[in-house]
Amino acid sequence: MSSVNLSVSLGNIQLTNPTILASGVLGTTKALLKRVAENGAGAVTIKSISREPREGHKNPTVITFEAGMLNAVGYSNPGVVAAAREFSGLQEVKVPVIASVIGTQKEDFAHVVEGLSGSKFSAIEIPLSCPHTPGFGLLAGQGTPDATFAITSEVRKVTKLPIFIKLSPNIPEICTIARAAEDAGADAITAVNSMGPGMIINIEAQRPILSFQVGGVTGDALRPIAVRCVFDLYKTIKIPIIGVGGISTGRHAIEMMMAGASAIGIGTGVFYRGIEVFQKVCDEMSQWMQENGVRDIRSIVALPMIEQPRMIKICDILEESPKVKTFFFKMNLQFIPGQFVMAWIPMLDEKPFTISYIQKDIMGISVLKRGEFTQALHQKKIGDILGIRGPYGKGFHFQTDLNLCIVGGGIGMASLATVVDRYRNVTIIQGGRTASEIIYQKRFPEMQLCTDDGSAGFKGTTVDLLRGLLTTQTFDKVYTCGPERMMDKVAELCKNHGIDCEVSLDRYMKCGFGVCGQCDCSGQRVCIDGPVFTTKELCRMEDFGKTTILKTGERVILHNHEGH
Repeated sequence: MSSVNLSVSLGNIQLTNPTILASGVLGTTKALLKRVAENGAGAVTIKSISREPREGHKNPTVITFEAGMLNAVGYSNPGVVAAAREFSGLQEVKVPVIASVIGTQKEDFAHVVEGLSGSKFSAIEIPLSCPHTPGFGLLAGQGTPDATFAITSEVRKVTKLPIFIKLSPNIPEICTIARAAEDAGADAITAVNSMGPGMIINIEAQRPILSFQVGGVTGDALRPIAVRCVFDLYKTIKIPIIGVGGISTGRHAIEMMMAGASAIGIGTGVFYRGIEVFQKVCDEMSQWMQENGVRDIRSIVALPMIEQPRMIKICDILEESPKVKTFFFKMNLQFIPGQFVMAWIPMLDEKPFTISYIQKDIMGISVLKRGEFTQALHQKKIGDILGIRGPYGKGFHFQTDLNLCIVGGGIGMASLATVVDRYRNVTIIQGGRTASEIIYQKRFPEMQLCTDDGSAGFKGTTVDLLRGLLTTQTFDKVYTCGPERMMDKVAELCKNHGIDCEVSLDRYMKCGFGVCGQCDCSGQRVCIDGPVFTTKELCRMEDFGKTTILKTGERVILHNHEGH
């Protein structure tokens, strides 16, 4: 089976194959890690280490049932001092070794990481998601965006090693938490930890079987939940994902990677198929690849993202301005402000639009009439059919308690509207050439307006208005969307004032999922790597604000063609 390539990478860590021993299983000694590596694992993770020794819960701690396993081991481990001795000389293991580190306070995580620094680990995994151990994970409130950001930031201060954050499937806003980890410097997301907790009762004993009564649910029962989490995360974050949950066969591994995982963790699979499960999974993956003409395993990552449109009925239409209408439809999407969908009119064309309204299962896209497709869309009526696929791309990064400023130019305000809905207490600037281009005035009456001709609000540009505000106000972050030359000036102004800025780019797209290359901006695919980019990313994008690519693929000067 040498004709296929199973090698993958997690940042700068190279793996000969995508299988990783998940934390909590077998990783108690260096000898066991060596044995797992010898049985085909591409990398291994040690059992979670805390600041002080822990005995964990009393037995029974693990129980099987028809669809998987329940476990409540309770993070038993020898503590950081003894662990550092046990895991010295890790070069003997021959594959990358990941240290799993736990704590009750953010300082505990950093302390343990520093204590293990002499052991030559390849990466650090931080599980913030245990559902059954008091003082840790979910039971310690660590599964929130703020806690995730704080803990990741604290660990980043003390190590240059890659940091993997392990998340819970129990949290509805898992994507928001992943973005917080990414913002704080995480290098990958491990998804997911066990779910629940669940309980199994012995009806003869009339008591729960586990000593802690409840335990995390793993195995087959967890796998479809884990696949869905990975699928949603892939559309949200830029860092790699390690997919974990119920993987014990090659087909399971292929499925998880198709959902968006760059590598896969195996835990309960060791129980089902023995320590040889890693080699078995690799062999089964190789066989599937040969049978299906796949030469490189990396080519299947997120393959189902190439999806077909869902045909939906327009349930309402709102006229925002003489040239802008918002079309509403019933659809429940996992959406982060700044992401976009592709709207399709059969036999005509397909175009990208941001979600500008979201309330429960009702969503809306705001459309500026300016070409053949948008003119046809403006002629649609309530009850007409429209194709929608997505959402796609990376949205805005969210953090609570930010002093935020929104700068929208014309229809660009549509990309920012749901940010305002989420934050509410923000400073909003919207500009246009004339008053007729201003949208959402009733929706956001607190907006500060500006127009080129002075017909609404301040006479001047959004950049002029922002510059004036910065003489009396300070902002933690500025989000902007509008004409690219406007955003270029906003970003430069923010840079000069030491303010983080994120821009939402609009480039001509054909596919929406990173294949056609039409939306390139200095090697960044706006549909996948964006459309939201940070100031740091923009510094490496020389084409931003200067050139764009036409439908034909020709690169041209931006100011001659912006808006065409």
